[in-house]
Amino acid sequence: DVKHLQLDVYDYSQSAHSRQFVEAFKASSYFEPVNRTVEPKQSPLWQLDQRFLSKDAEMVMIIPQAFSEKLVEGDPVQIGWLADGSDANAARMGLGYAGQIVRTFSNNITGRKPNIELRYDYLFNAEAESRYFMVPGIVA
Repeated sequence: DVKHLQLDVYDYSQSAHSRQFVEAFKASSYFEPVNRTVEPKQSPLWQLDQRFLSKDAEMVMIIPQAFSEKLVEGDPVQIGWLADGSDANAARMGLGYAGQIVRTFSNNITGRKPNIELRYDYLFNAEAESRYFMVPGIVA
């Protein structure tokens, strides 16, 4: 199992529901969420590449401003999710863990089928191919 993945959280909602959502990730042993400061007119997302390169973050979750309102109204909510694809196995496993946490949270809050969707992408290995990193590691 891949555990304790460093997860940067950009919470633009700052609502009770979004805090509960982040707590669901904290409650698992798979993620170590770190809240990044989000100010209304300035977004620290430009630091994302550097945080991945320095290994300070392995994954990023972006919670939209209308998260709580859409959740309560039963409208679909899209959560942004980025993973450092340089470790394709950890990226794929982390996405799987996140999907399970999202489904459970959504079902618990709404009491019906999940209405939260993870919109994800991999940085530094868009195809999430482990062979680019496994073969050089085996040879070395």
